[in-house]
Amino acid sequence: MSDNLIEPPPETGVAEIDAALADLELGAEVSTHPEQLAAALEVLQQALNRPTG
Repeated sequence: MSDNLIEPPPETGVAEIDAALADLELGAEVSTHPEQLAAALEVLQQALNRPTG
């Protein structure tokens, strides 16, 4: 297996969370990591706080 292959994130089954995780690009430029992680966390919080019915 090559170290250059980027594997997609695992799927959660929640479309919003899966899209947020797929949009993360945590590359070498670490100054962008906090903003990207905060955006993904916001999506996760919204999905978890949504009432189920």
